[in-house]
Amino acid sequence: MAFDIIEQRNISRFLFMIWGEKMPVIQMTLVQGRDNEVIETCIKNVARTVAESLNAPIESVRVIVNEVPANRFAVGTLLKSEKGKGENTCDCSI
Repeated sequence: MAFDIIEQRNISRFLFMIWGEKMPVIQMTLVQGRDNEVIETCIKNVARTVAESLNAPIESVRVIVNEVPANRFAVGTLLKSEKGKGENTCDCSI
């Protein structure tokens, strides 16, 4: 396993030397609560789409998912954790 980590680091350095600034980094923020399988599928789909759209090697694409608690995500003044409770009628299905 340690070999795999070292190998991945070497590959990442090599890719950076080859592609430099052409390494797209996509950051997504999601409200916690989705199954890992769903998020992993989303990550793979986003990576493929970005690689195809930018004509970049799939190995150069980085996707980072940040999950936040529902009480730390709001649309306007309505927290995701308050969905359906307040006067604000925004759609918090994001």
